[in-house]
Amino acid sequence: MSLFLIMEYVSENLHQFIQLQKYGPTDVKKWLREMLSAVAYLHDRNIIHRDLKPENILVNPDSKELKLADFGLARGWFKDIQLTPQVTTLRYRAPEVLLGCEKYTCAIDMWSIGCIFAELADFVFPFRGVSDSPSDPGSIEEIIHNIFQKLGTPTEASWPGVSSFLNFPDVIPMHTAETNDISQHLDADGNDLLRVSSGRLARNY
Repeated sequence: MSLFLIMEYVSENLHQFIQLQKYGPTDVKKWLREMLSAVAYLHDRNIIHRDLKPENILVNPDSKELKLADFGLARGWFKDIQLTPQVTTLRYRAPEVLLGCEKYTCAIDMWSIGCIFAELADFVFPFRGVSDSPSDPGSIEEIIHNIFQKLGTPTEASWPGVSSFLNFPDVIPMHTAETNDISQHLDADGNDLLRVSSGRLARNY
């Protein structure tokens, strides 16, 4: 007896759309709503995707409907469970994971969605370095620095326990959050939503 799996064929992904810039604001709103809906479905069932990035979000080229793909790193989540920090493509990895926290929550998926949202709006990754490229996004230290530079350096007062994380720098500049919008192509409401979806409410950061 043979077993056959028949699945829908979806030929494109968000990364290709971002590269070609072949979409508009209406598409971004639709895609963000669909991403949040799909991830909410997972989180309601205590599942963390852990590898959300444009390449793992398939797009039907006709309807432009999104399909969430690649569940190879997905895990069930329960309070106080210890999980590996070696997850999520480096660019889209949440600050707590970058810093070495092993007891993270579903909030790491929301950070990834925030990064994707900003990238859809501006066609570039929001926390890129000077030499950032698809083949070399930079080191963990560089990405942490870029995040802190834009969103402000967390302290024990704003994020209790942050300085005890394995990868928290011994010497680090104290940045205050930039007053400029994270995205240059979103209005004030869009940037507020971006800050929320990037996890600033998830861990007091």
